[in-house]
Amino acid sequence: MVGSDTERASEIAGELMDHFDALRFEPEGRALECRASIGAATLDGDTGSVDDILSEADKAMYEVKSHRRSRP
Repeated sequence: MVGSDTERASEIAGELMDHFDALRFEPEGRALECRASIGAATLDGDTGSVDDILSEADKAMYEVKSHRRSRP
């Protein structure tokens, strides 16, 4: 999210996850839920390669996933 600070990026990610959580599908009468985990990384002057940025975003996503699993 170019031009967004980390707080705004977190708000947007939360809104997206809420929308995914609200999705419900019932193919052949079976209820399915949709979940999302979103990781974000900041880009600054010290950021290395694209791979480094993706690695940081991936770590953030798995942290979110771990937190979401532990909530009731």
